Amino acid sequence: MNEQKRMNILLAFLFVMLIVAVFLIIADPTKKPNQFIYNGFVITRFRLPSAPDVTFHSVDLFVSNKQYNIPLRNNPQDLESIRVSGLDKVSWLSLIKESDNYDVKADRVYITFNPTKLVGGDVVIAGGEIVRVLGSGQGGIYKKQVSAAFTQQLNGSSTQVKDCQDASSDTGIIRLELGEDNRVYAEGDCVIIEGQTYSDLIRSSDRFLLALLGVINL
Repeated sequence: MNEQKRMNILLAFLFVMLIVAVFLIIADPTKKPNQFIYNGFVITRFRLPSAPDVTFHSVDLFVSNKQYNIPLRNNPQDLESIRVSGLDKVSWLSLIKESDNYDVKADRVYITFNPTKLVGGDVVIAGGEIVRVLGSGQGGIYKKQVSAAFTQQLNGSSTQVKDCQDASSDTGIIRLELGEDNRVYAEGDCVIIEGQTYSDLIRSSDRFLLALLGVINL
C-alpha cells in the first residue's frame, strides 16, 4: 500500500469520526426528552401536580463546582424580546464579562412595590422568582438578605417602606410595577421591573434573572 493510499484511508477515517462526534453532540444521549439546550444551558420543562396546565422551565447552572436548578415560570426563548438596559450602571451590580453574568455586591436587597396598586398572588410569584436566586435559602446562588418592602406606608402593615431613593452600593432596590411596556431598566441604582399585566410582570422578572445569571445577554 503506497503512502498516498494510506493517507486517503486515514483522512476517510478521520472524516467518519468527525461525523460521529457531531452526531453525538447533537443527539446528546444524556439529554432527556423534556430538555433542550439554550445558549449553552440545559433547560428542563416540567409540570407540577398543583398546576397541571402550566408548563414551567428550569435552568441548570454550575457555580463554584456546585449545581443549581433555577425554576422559572417562562421559557427563556419567549423572553428575548423583553428589553433590559442600564444594569451595568447600577453600583450594587458588577458585570463579570468573562461569563456575561452579574455579581451582587449589596449587603441587602429589597423587593418593593406600591401596595395600593399591586395586589394578588402574581406579585408574590414575580418577587418569589427573584428571592429564590438572590436569597440565602438552600437554592439561592447569591446568598443575600432579601426582604419585601412597600413604596409607601400601608395602614395596619408593619412592612418597611423602601423606594428607589434608598438604593446605594450597599443596598439593592428592585421595584416591581405595572406600566406601558414589558422591560427591565435602571434609574440610578434602582432596578425597575415593569410589566403591562401581572403575567407580564412575572415574565419581566424572569428576564431580569436570566440577564443577571448570564443566560440571556443584554
